[in-house]
Amino acid sequence: MARSQVWLTVLEDHHPRRWPPRVTDLRVAITSSKTLHGCKYPPLFLTSPIFPLRPDSKLPDIRNALLYFYSFDPAFPVLGRLVRRAPKEVQDRLFFTIGLASIVLVSNDRKIASAVEQIAGVAPRTKEIWKIKNSRISSIKVHSPARVLEPIGVDMGPYDVLPLAARSILAKLAGK
Repeated sequence: MARSQVWLTVLEDHHPRRWPPRVTDLRVAITSSKTLHGCKYPPLFLTSPIFPLRPDSKLPDIRNALLYFYSFDPAFPVLGRLVRRAPKEVQDRLFFTIGLASIVLVSNDRKIASAVEQIAGVAPRTKEIWKIKNSRISSIKVHSPARVLEPIGVDMGPYDVLPLAARSILAKLAGK
């Protein structure tokens, strides 16, 4: 028998008189189903499978919660430290993803978020905090490093074989 999958879903309430939609038009749900179809969501939603850090974790109540989305690169060493060092009550609130954010924390306690960040041992490349009230997103805060990371070891090779337009674009991007 197939195990259930946990899904993190953002649902959009349709407001035909308002475009673009506002963040407060978005509802968030964490559900479990063997298939996405089994969640029976109405149209206009985005979803992603998420995986609990502990297989025996219960689904968190996110009707009024903070969701922390961390992007660690690479994520697996961080996940290993969290599995080894984080207390069970912290692990029960942690999920990992295969999407852009590598680790998701569900908690109203900022001390737990601080503990996760300390155990991680490295700063995340980015962090988003979604404040959820009555299952709706009430605010989103994005934390990102101020500096832009330079590519390391990227060799474009000789591009004199490219058409003039493509060479001009690449030269402009390279600041030449």
